[in-house]
Amino acid sequence: MADLAEVDKAYIVVRDPACLGSLHGDISKVIVRANKNVSYRGIDRDPWWNLDELFYAGLLDADLTALRQAIERQRFRGFSFGVCDSLDIALRIQALSPRGPLIDEIICITSALDTVHEADVFFGYDCYVDGFGSLLRLGAFSGTTAFADYENQLNEYGLFSSLVRLHNYVEVYCARCEQADVEVIEASRISNGCFVKVWGASTCLEE
Repeated sequence: MADLAEVDKAYIVVRDPACLGSLHGDISKVIVRANKNVSYRGIDRDPWWNLDELFYAGLLDADLTALRQAIERQRFRGFSFGVCDSLDIALRIQALSPRGPLIDEIICITSALDTVHEADVFFGYDCYVDGFGSLLRLGAFSGTTAFADYENQLNEYGLFSSLVRLHNYVEVYCARCEQADVEVIEASRISNGCFVKVWGASTCLEE
């Protein structure tokens, strides 16, 4: 396999929030607030699931198989699922989604400290620890009520609009996770590389 290539800006094809967790039999909580449903719209949404399903079913042609391998070789920080640096490639993978009311979504991610602003919808900040997942999905959007005091701080995309607030939440997650009976993640595993900005698909489509 060729050497892994790191990119500064990455595209990922992820599942619609309504489908989140269905591959593994778990359920992602929907937070009801002011008569509005808030779902998790971050990075940890079964990335590349449909591409992988088609690959393991033997349904990808040689060209798409090579494309999947190229995605696996590209990395953004410690995100081991692979990424692509081309919107055209992301759109091609998105087109493999089954037709229906809920299709895969394209998100764009950059470093949480990146000062470059995208053209349209900024979803918010997420914290992803490779090998574990997003601390938001694992905590605030799990079945526990241990992080209910942070639910009102989440924006309409189920993320934090403030990096400071996300850092505070992550510190509390590490302190409460064992007692809350959620995935135990030690604070020593959290690095600056775990914090990302997430941009919406409409942003990417307008580039």
